[in-house]
This record gives sequence, structure tokens and C-alpha cells, in this order.
Amino acid sequence: MKHTMNIEILKHQCDHLRELLKEFDLILAEGCKDGGCYYVKPTGQVTNGGCRCKKNIEFVVEDIAEEALRIHTVVINETKESHR
Repeated sequence: MKHTMNIEILKHQCDHLRELLKEFDLILAEGCKDGGCYYVKPTGQVTNGGCRCKKNIEFVVEDIAEEALRIHTVVINETKESHR
């Protein structure tokens, strides 16, 4: 039963990781709509205050790294359990 629970946790974590990666791609594809965006030259009405992409990317990359570490931990624990 524990094995099944770990697999379900792993599936959930992988789904979350996929969502984070989509968010990362979206930031790079759409930018932040600031007049000074480093990634996407904005069109139409823009904000002024500096590109927020770098900060947004930092947050998402941190979340991606944390989720990848959680997935790694589940896989390592599952591997240890299967070798007992």
C-alpha cells in the first residue's frame, strides 16, 4: 500500500512540476508587458517600472528546483524501499 501511495505522490509532484515549467515558458513567451521588458518587446499599452521577468523567473525557478528535489526524494526513498 505504501508503494501505491508514493506513486500517487510522485504523479502529483510531476504534474505540479509540469505546471511550473509551463509558467516558466509563459514568462519567456509573453514577457511582463513593461515598456523595458528584456524578453518580449511589448506592443500597445505598457507599464513603466522595469522588467519584472527576471524576478518572476527567479521565483518560478526556485519553485521548480524545490519540486524537483521533492520528486528526487520520493524516487530515492522508493528505490530504497524496493531493495529491502
